[in-house]
Formats: sequence, C-alpha cells, structure tokens
Amino acid sequence: HTAAGSGEVGFSGDGGPATEATLYAPVDISLGPDGTLYILDSGNKRVRKVSPQGVITTIAGGGTLLSSAADGGSALNAALGFMDSLTYSPDGTIYFNDGDNIRRILLDGTIRTVASDPLSSLMVNQLRMSHDGSTLYISDGNQLGEILPDGSFYPISFQGYGGALALDANDNLLVGSLDGRLFM
Repeated sequence: HTAAGSGEVGFSGDGGPATEATLYAPVDISLGPDGTLYILDSGNKRVRKVSPQGVITTIAGGGTLLSSAADGGSALNAALGFMDSLTYSPDGTIYFNDGDNIRRILLDGTIRTVASDPLSSLMVNQLRMSHDGSTLYISDGNQLGEILPDGSFYPISFQGYGGALALDANDNLLVGSLDGRLFM
C-alpha cells in the first residue's frame, strides 16, 4: 500500500491526494501521534506532511538551497539545504537537519535554527527525539551528541559508531556500531 508518491520523481500535488503527488528523494519520515506522516523530501528541498485523511502539503522549504535568511520567518519561505533526517517532538515541533544546522518548524509555521554545526562536522545525518521531548539526539556517523531544551549541547562518548540511532519506549538510546552490534 502506497502512503505517498505517485512513483514519478518531481514536485507536485500539494493540497491533493498524497498518492498522486510527486516526491524527489524522500530520505526520512516520522509519524505524529495523530497519524500525520512527515516527509523529508530532500531532493525538493522541502518538508512535507500527509494528513490522516491522505492530503499532502508542504510545511517548509521553497525548493531552493541552504540559507538561514528565513530564520524566525515563515518555514514555507525558507531556503533549505542538504537534509538527511527529521524527527517529531511530542509538542508538535518538527526537527530536521539542514546541512550542518539543526532546525525546527514550530506550530505557528515559523522556522528557527536550534544549533549550527553542533558536532563540528560536515553534516548531521541522524536525529531522534526523546519521547518526553527533553532531549534531541544527533549524530554525523562518527560522533554523537544531545541537545537539551535550553539549547545546550553535550557530546556523548562512543567508539565504533556506524550510523543507526533509535530510542526504546523508556528513552534508552540504541546505537549501531560498525562491527555489527547495537549498544544501549
């Protein structure tokens, strides 16, 4: 069963059935508690959502490359960059990486930068939010860190990290390693 996308690459369909829309490199997804599906439509430089009724809309991105010029402004006007990961927060905020920046889309439709280059790396590629919304876990494939609600960043020491992040029901962080193991 197809949840979104017509099978053709492109950008179209906002306001209509998600299964008739075109997407371009939907690299990550997240589900809200009401069943809304959030899509990081990376090739189109947009964040999109599919309502429980199956209607797709763009919630961030104008389809152009990275710029923080819209920081604090409308998420729909934001120029977004190279995106790999997004996560849903219990308060309804959407967090995603935009190049080496961590950005969020607030409930009022504004976009804000949470952190710029927190791992001092080329690009954050994994984000996971704790179930209570108190901690945003980030990685770049080699380093791990956490961002707290006040914006403070703390590195997490871990050797052999390979890329996968997940949280169990108790908010224990699971980390995939290059040697084929998962650590908690």
